[in-house]
Amino acid sequence: DGDGDGDGDGDGDGDDEMKQQRRQVKVDESGRSKRSRTNTSGVAFVSSSSSSQSSSASASSSSSSSSASSAGATAAKRVVAVATGTRCVGRSRMDAHGIVVNDAHAEVLCTRLLRRFIWMEILKASDKEGASSSSSSSSSDVVRWDAQRRGFVLRDGVLFSLYVSRPPCGDASIFDMAVKPASEDDGASHDTKRFRTFGGSTATAASADEGDGNDMKTGSDGTVGRKRKLWMLNRTGAKAVEEKHDAVELGVVRFKSARSDMPKHLTTQSMSCSDKLAKWNMLGCQGALLSLFLADPLRYSSISVGGGWGRSCQEAVERALWRRCVAAGDNETPALAVSISDRVFAHAQSLCSSNHAMSLLWVADDTAGTVELLNGKFGLRQGLAPKTLKKHGGVPRKTSQWSIVCKRSLFALFWRAVKKHPDKPLRLPDGVSLSQSKTTYREAKNAAVDYQRRKQASAFLSKHWVYASTQVAPELGYECFTTTI
Repeated sequence: DGDGDGDGDGDGDGDDEMKQQRRQVKVDESGRSKRSRTNTSGVAFVSSSSSSQSSSASASSSSSSSSASSAGATAAKRVVAVATGTRCVGRSRMDAHGIVVNDAHAEVLCTRLLRRFIWMEILKASDKEGASSSSSSSSSDVVRWDAQRRGFVLRDGVLFSLYVSRPPCGDASIFDMAVKPASEDDGASHDTKRFRTFGGSTATAASADEGDGNDMKTGSDGTVGRKRKLWMLNRTGAKAVEEKHDAVELGVVRFKSARSDMPKHLTTQSMSCSDKLAKWNMLGCQGALLSLFLADPLRYSSISVGGGWGRSCQEAVERALWRRCVAAGDNETPALAVSISDRVFAHAQSLCSSNHAMSLLWVADDTAGTVELLNGKFGLRQGLAPKTLKKHGGVPRKTSQWSIVCKRSLFALFWRAVKKHPDKPLRLPDGVSLSQSKTTYREAKNAAVDYQRRKQASAFLSKHWVYASTQVAPELGYECFTTTI
């Protein structure tokens, strides 16, 4: 995740920078960067676990999902999505055509990749499967059709876990630093550097003892206002939506970070990763479109945070991702298992000198998986310049120029699934039908009335959340586009 550089400057067409980045980043056939210039200060893995499988997981799968779930010690594990990134676009770069990826933080990209993975599994599922739970009648070992519930469900034992290399930006990044994070060496200088990188200030066990750490205040709603001594806190660069809140108030909803000298109209309007993960834990990370196919919300069973930050970090992540939602009145918010890994990501920002705008994406949507480089500053797939996008009216002629996680690409997968399973009714209200040539992305999302109802009923979301489609950029005709398969 990226607390340090969520810039959204909107001036210039960026062609010179795009050319420079093309010279710096080249990917060979195996998907490896020939020069390590992708933005590796934040990384996220989504792994799936299945107790019904007997094959052993690869080393990379088992290590990245070491905290994953209660599927059992013998459960097979595999990585299904990987993303790096710490950038996001500013308001001036948001588009009305679903091509620009507004948020390129690792957790968000990885979750969008998970959605793509589920779409591809739905496309694999056999039309003849019916309500059978046997995997022999379907090419998907992840989902199956449940005729009684009128939707696709995960197969027995399938769980998804998320690993992030550092605490998610926003509320989860505010925690007591009295206990030093684990490091791969014993040098005090390295620990000090990590404190400066993550917290914006230096803290040691000795300095932490100077205060009792109990200078705390609780707001009337129980979700904001708690404070600690500033020198003891790891802090976030994310900015509170309501300016009345200071930088270290707990439970506050925030926009992602931006340079302090940036004009407000150029700053990012993306909510922090802590807030998005909290929303996904309540409503499911499948989003509105997938909820038209899935019988149940798709949630992470566990989240593991790298870097060995200890119990205070674990408590902060739990508070940010579900406890504050319960405190706000969403009592049905499920508890999320959180663990802290002692492993430090080898390419973390504190250990690397470069902080590149490129994000590396990989998803297991076919035999070899799909790899993509995404320019997080512009929200565009590598090779597509903003000037070229503008020339073609905001929509590239070739679908191969669309990012695999942009809204337009995922909307196209939605219509492919509708075409693949014409006999399986969408979970639509009575009297509502969708047309590929007429229904816009926003209209399709609004048709998921069960999902929208749960979102509107959330006390946490209704009170604090900022929706880009209605509150940030209504002049863009936001999400009012159709697409082709």
